[in-house]
Parts: sequence; C-alpha cells; structure tokens
Amino acid sequence: MEKLEFNTRRSQAKTCPCGRSNKDGKFAPFKGFEDKGHCHSCGETFFPEKKDHLSSNHSNSNFSICASLTKSAIDAKSSTEVSYLPFDVFEKSVEAHEKCNLFPFLEKLFRKDLAKWLCRNYFIGANKDGDTVFWQVDKEANVRQAKVIRYDPATGKRNKEVPVYFAGKSILKNRHTNLKQCFFNEYNLNDGLKPVAICESEKTAVIASVFFPDLTWLATGGKFGAGWTERGTAKVLARKTVILFPDGNAYDLWKDRAKLLSSVANCKVAVSDIIDKLATSEEQQQGLDIADYLLTLGDETGLALTDYNYPAMWDFNPYEPYD
Repeated sequence: MEKLEFNTRRSQAKTCPCGRSNKDGKFAPFKGFEDKGHCHSCGETFFPEKKDHLSSNHSNSNFSICASLTKSAIDAKSSTEVSYLPFDVFEKSVEAHEKCNLFPFLEKLFRKDLAKWLCRNYFIGANKDGDTVFWQVDKEANVRQAKVIRYDPATGKRNKEVPVYFAGKSILKNRHTNLKQCFFNEYNLNDGLKPVAICESEKTAVIASVFFPDLTWLATGGKFGAGWTERGTAKVLARKTVILFPDGNAYDLWKDRAKLLSSVANCKVAVSDIIDKLATSEEQQQGLDIADYLLTLGDETGLALTDYNYPAMWDFNPYEPYD
C-alpha cells in the first residue's frame, strides 16, 4: 500500500468532505487526493476507498491493517497540531454583539456608536443565550478560543453564579482537539508601534482603551491566564514596551512575573503600582482593577470622569509615571 502523506498546500482543496469551506486551511488533504484527508473543523479523517488506494494484488486484511496504522498516526498528529475555530461562527457572534449582556452597560458608559465600535474592534460577541463572548484572535487572524461570561446588563458586573467557560471544544464538537489560547486583543498588536498595556480582565482592557487610546490593551484572562509568561504566548511582545496593570491583589505576583516576561519575550516591562498605592486593604482583597477606578465618579484620584463627563486621564500624559 502507498503511504498516506499530507499535502502541505492545503489551499488546493476548496472544501472539506464534510461540506465546510477550506478558505481557512483547516482541511489537510492527503497527497494525490483533493477530497480525502483530515478536517480540523469537524475533527473527522476521510480515508481513501480501497479501490482508490489499492492495486488488485492487495488483500482486504492488508488494507485494514494499513488504514488502522495510518489513522493512529493522524490522531497523534491531530493531538499536537494547534486547532482553530471556524471563522463563520466567530463572525456571526461578533455581528450579534448588541445582543450580548455586556453591551447595555458599554452603551450606557460610552454611547451606542462607541460601544458598537468597541465590540467590533475587540471582537466581542454574543452566544445564543445572550452571554458575552470574548474571542481570542492571534496576530495571524486565527481564532484561538471563545471565552463566555454572563454579565448584569445594568451594572456590568459578572454573574458569579454562572461559571466562566471556554466554548472552543464545544464549537468544534471535539473534546480532544488541541486549542492554544492567546492574549485577548492580540490581533491589534498589528496596529503600529504603540506601547502595550496588559491587565487581567477582558472587560477592563476594553474600558481602559477608551481612557488610554495611545496604548494597545491586552488581557490575560486571569492571573496566569493564557500562559502569558510562557514563550509560546509571550513571543508576540518581542521588542515592545509593556506596562502591566495588575489587580489590587496581584501587584507583588505580577512584579515578579514581569521579570520572567521580559526575559522570555525579549521586551521592556514596567509594572504600574497605581492600584497598589490607591487601594485600601479591603479594596485590595476585593481585587479591584484599573477600570474600577476609571469609572468612579467624584473620585479624588484624578482617574475618573471629569465634571464634563470625559476621562480626566485625557488631561495629562499617561506615560509620565514611567519616564
């Protein structure tokens, strides 16, 4: 039996045998076949028929053994190769952003036109239940993961009775697929040479970007989220200037991890201590972040909205503390 090998030019196949478009290159055809191979969208492997692949002097038993061995090799390859989510699902979700439960809060804060722009620019969408979906899209425009969170539409607070979950494997209908997270908003690192700000919460990154538009805001999704200090994730920060904005209860931790990030990613890293200085011990225990202060009216820190209802931060240089 001829050995089955993958054709590295995936774009030659226009569609997957499962019927999905191959414009994103997720269907890997076997050499010599346009319609046989492995689809990373549906997770199925489509093997050539006996008559396609065997000469008349091969027995059924030999083909069965070869097919079994080949399938094992493909399964091993699939478990290590990074999978991506289908673009059409991502696109449909982002187009429905006004239906997500975070949108009313963003609209109240920033008006509808800006709220819509934020959702489109930061790839915020809705699922069928109206929960908020933060889509992780890497610098090469691959859709890596879909993080689903339920918010109170009026307060913008997370509903902690409903667990946060990652929907990637459910979308692919394959619990064995190999998904690798990236920074939230990583795709916008392609936008010029602006310094990079990193915080924990996706919602905070979006809100803070309105106050500090001269920074590219990324979110880790957690204190250790997305393996953000590991080489595979952090390499996108190479040769960039990075400012970390840890939550009130994570300053010491992120200060230590800043050294690791700088070494791993070959970037210049500073850690903002603004929350550590401003927060009371109770607020630090609550884990308040930069957005909590930016949205506090009547605050004396100068971080909130002015009497004219625009961010006070626009009145001075946000880089001044780091000179």
